Amino acid sequence: MDRFALRYWARRGWSQSDAYAMMACLIEYLNERARRYTSAGAELKLPAKELFRRRLKTLECYDTYAAKFGEKKAAARFKPTGRGLEAARILRLGCMDHTLLDGVAVIDADEMLPLGRPWLTALLDVKSRCVVGFVLGYEPPSIYSAMECVKRANQPKVRLLGHSRYEQFVGIHGRFDEIVVDNGWEFSGVSFEDAMADLGTSVRWAPVASPTYKAVVERFFGTLNTRLNRKLPGATLKPELLRELGYDPYKEAVLTIEELDELIWEAVGLYHLDLHRGLEQPPGLVWQRDARAHGVAVIGDVTELDKMLGAVRKGCELSRSGVRMLGLQFHDQAKVGALLHDLIAGEPVKAQRRTGSATAKVKVKFNPANLAEIHVWNSRRNRYVTLPCTDERYACGISLWHHERLRDWTKLRGLAFSSEMERLQAKADLTRKIETMAPELKQRQRRSIARLITKPVIQDKLQGVIELHHAPARHDGLAPTIESVPLAFERTDKGAASSRPARKSKPQQQPKDSPPHKAKNAASMKTQLSWCPPACPRAGRTSNDLCSLRG
Repeated sequence: MDRFALRYWARRGWSQSDAYAMMACLIEYLNERARRYTSAGAELKLPAKELFRRRLKTLECYDTYAAKFGEKKAAARFKPTGRGLEAARILRLGCMDHTLLDGVAVIDADEMLPLGRPWLTALLDVKSRCVVGFVLGYEPPSIYSAMECVKRANQPKVRLLGHSRYEQFVGIHGRFDEIVVDNGWEFSGVSFEDAMADLGTSVRWAPVASPTYKAVVERFFGTLNTRLNRKLPGATLKPELLRELGYDPYKEAVLTIEELDELIWEAVGLYHLDLHRGLEQPPGLVWQRDARAHGVAVIGDVTELDKMLGAVRKGCELSRSGVRMLGLQFHDQAKVGALLHDLIAGEPVKAQRRTGSATAKVKVKFNPANLAEIHVWNSRRNRYVTLPCTDERYACGISLWHHERLRDWTKLRGLAFSSEMERLQAKADLTRKIETMAPELKQRQRRSIARLITKPVIQDKLQGVIELHHAPARHDGLAPTIESVPLAFERTDKGAASSRPARKSKPQQQPKDSPPHKAKNAASMKTQLSWCPPACPRAGRTSNDLCSLRG
């Protein structure tokens, strides 16, 4: 039993039944030899399966588990966890992440076209575990969903005003001092860090491949899926269970994205009322108690908040005709003139044109969900100046992803895409084609179609336009509001990125003429193998003739 128990832990492909069957075969072979060459009574008795299973469990430890399932799973099973994220009060530390919901939603109630599983981005407060902001839509993890989530976290939850049961949670909002995120491209890029620096919010990147570091938000996603998504029509289950039940989530899906959004609001309200096992009290109660004691820090100027929370482009050229970016022109005669007047004195002489317009290199921020305008940073006055797009009818409400798909589509068809009317014509042609072919699309293609049809800016409008007016604290316990001044107007670092480990580069595709043999991971071997160059006398030999190079 010890011999085959060790074999079970040493071989990843073996199950307990495999190890038991191999042991039974060996015992039968030994018994057959005993019956042939020895006297009766020398045969071995086959142990029961339960006895063998207990023997396997006695050998289970970190080393055996790592040998069978890998170091990562062994660490998750045996190594003790730390204390986790902690915060002294609300809005000191937030935790943000994305998840793909376990439910398929449809595009509208008439066509009932299932488009796939939507994404949810959520920002939780570490002290109270309250959901301060979330974004639901078909936009995959992006800089838009991250910025929009921070923006909604700063605003009161007016959607809860109609729910008498959850109306007390309207005031769960505010600006965080620090936010914990993972190392996704939308979080580790320059745009997110620069936007958080403008707000005065620090960014903490979790260790790579360590989802337990953000256990606060991961646990909320698990609770939401258990309580809501897996009980709805169109829920996704394990493949073997789907086959057993004969259940197709794409055929059973009947909820629109708006209905799913309303159900999530209901689930979030109930989550704030329920007893939290880690806190041993409801999250909403912890928030209200801390809010009365310490106040709620918010950024009251929503227009300035919109300007600061956007994708960033540095080194854009500002001239008398405005800023040309993404194939579009952004210009306002009065504002461009004032910008050039303020910025031209600080520009190097070598960068100026010898004749013609004066130019300046500027930092630009824009909303990837709406290309109708951009925000140019006036470094002299420490303010963002908004420039509208000259193609107003085309750019209003169109996202950066949609704009790039339109440019690729017109280029593929050989169509012109320079004037505003040509852009509008391409936009209308693509929309008509989508409506015609959408029912026949494959499931993998429907999420891309959803990004074209369900515009993020429209979903943002559904949340309602909010204008903040803060009342003073009263005797009945209204939490005091602390007006926060954004750091953008006082920054002296000129947009310099903080020092941090370099992001993991994207894997490069292997050239077509490269040899079929794949090189092993350099971190796990002392030497690497390289193909001989054409000039090498060994060239032309078989694949076994490789030159060995020190790693």
